[in-house]
Amino acid sequence: MRLTSKARNSILRPRPLGLRKNSASCRFWEGHEFHSCRNGHEINSGFQPLRECCAGKTLFPQAARGFTLIEMVVVISMILVLLSIALPMYTQSINRAREAKLKQNLATLNEVIEKYSLDKGKAPQSLDDLVQAGYIKAIPEDITGSTDTWKTDNEDDPQNAWDPTQMGIKGVHSGSDASSSQGSPYSSW
Repeated sequence: MRLTSKARNSILRPRPLGLRKNSASCRFWEGHEFHSCRNGHEINSGFQPLRECCAGKTLFPQAARGFTLIEMVVVISMILVLLSIALPMYTQSINRAREAKLKQNLATLNEVIEKYSLDKGKAPQSLDDLVQAGYIKAIPEDITGSTDTWKTDNEDDPQNAWDPTQMGIKGVHSGSDASSSQGSPYSSW
């Protein structure tokens, strides 16, 4: 059987509220029974989940009051499962970003030490010499988050030093003893 558009619209659209005066109370139609309030009016509204009485108070059917405990437990457990998947991925990406920043800072510092040594003809005595000479604006942070933890490699052999009378810094590495995601300590980078 095929429905016309008029018949289909009349089935899908809810019926308007119909008020009837009742001496007992306001009532609304839910399924096959009337429900009522205390205002003395009866409301026939079809199968709508929410009805209003003539006094403006909203009447809710018993089944549409809220969520059940099982529904809440299911939703919370789904959220927890998603968090347990997302949280390790988030911390891993933060760790990779910190390691990439450390690699970049190490490369920058070692490159600036080499440029300083080529330009001045001697190695810098400390990392502050690089800032004072204008090669870098500030000393970058180590993976520990501090600028004070950098470990410097000093020139050992006077024959290979830039200036044998003034031995200085030939390189830099991290002062952190923590292990990287690859398993090697940051201090070995």
